Amino acid sequence: MADLLFTNFMKRWEEVTELPPQQFGRLTNVYKMVTGRIKTMPWLAFFGVSSLVVGSVYFFLGSTIVWIVSLLQKGF
Repeated sequence: MADLLFTNFMKRWEEVTELPPQQFGRLTNVYKMVTGRIKTMPWLAFFGVSSLVVGSVYFFLGSTIVWIVSLLQKGF
């Protein structure tokens, strides 16, 4: 019983692990560069993206963001 379960598991494991590499046409090199940097330094990427999001929200909403944040703090 255990041997049958293990052989079925190994067959399925080999099916899953034999995936071809991701190809995105002309964007493959960019994809590999971006994912490589995210894999090695994810916090640096998160910091950059979050800074851009905060800056754009402040640019579009201006001082209204202070009112929204205080309203959310009172509600929660």
